[in-house]
Amino acid sequence: MLRQIWIVSALNFKSLESRFWQSMVIVVGLAATIGVMLSMLSLSAGMREAYLRAGDPGRAIVVSKGADSEPQSSITRDVRP
Repeated sequence: MLRQIWIVSALNFKSLESRFWQSMVIVVGLAATIGVMLSMLSLSAGMREAYLRAGDPGRAIVVSKGADSEPQSSITRDVRP
């Protein structure tokens, strides 16, 4: 079985000269895809760490009723519960 793998691999490497540019397109495309994937994974891991380390656990963000996030909220200083 190893001999068969060796023979098939040798034939593929011998014909590499005739299909060099087609092979390079595949190699560069895979490298670009892997590079983008790694950059997105590292970006998301960095953002997660930044969010986990930022802020004080003793603080709370108060938003107005019906608001889904902080920018949608508007609470004035004179409002009391």
